[in-house]
Amino acid sequence: MISDKKDTSWLGLDDVIQQIHTRVQIYQRNMYELTLAQCEANNAVFRQEADQGCPANQMQRYSANKLMQKLYEQQREERVNLWRDLSRVRADLPEIVQQYLAAYRKLSILDDLRGDAP
Repeated sequence: MISDKKDTSWLGLDDVIQQIHTRVQIYQRNMYELTLAQCEANNAVFRQEADQGCPANQMQRYSANKLMQKLYEQQREERVNLWRDLSRVRADLPEIVQQYLAAYRKLSILDDLRGDAP
């Protein structure tokens, strides 16, 4: 029964670690995509200038700046969301680790007692 508790606790601990890992991967992918979008926004202005043969007008630059501000805001939101999500998951971590360690120690003590018996 204690062995089952140890295995179950390990599964819970592994699940928390996987959740953290997956969320960080999602964060990295989202930030990469936002960076690509920023590059595309800048490139759109340069393409317009190349097509027109003159610098972008004030309205075109304003639109590009608004888009860049929106993308920067999305990056900030993604950083906050990562922190928020990881904080929730990490809040459960000490309890899960404690359960695992308690079961591990009990099994270790029982194994030591069995080893000492004739």
